[in-house]
Amino acid sequence: MDHISDKVSRALAAAEEAQRARDAQRAQRADRAYLVRDAADRYGLSDALAARITADGPTAIQDEARRLAV
Repeated sequence: MDHISDKVSRALAAAEEAQRARDAQRAQRADRAYLVRDAADRYGLSDALAARITADGPTAIQDEARRLAV
């Protein structure tokens, strides 16, 4: 019986970890989308130009937006 209980515990822990990873990934995408939108507004970029921003991270996104604005 302990063997089955151990398997269930490990499966549950793996499922919870997978869910945490998915949640973190969603949050990261939302953060990036916010940063891109903010940079586009700051530098007056159109939606088409903002869609060309491929950088990750706040500084890189700002730098790329600045380059696209020129």
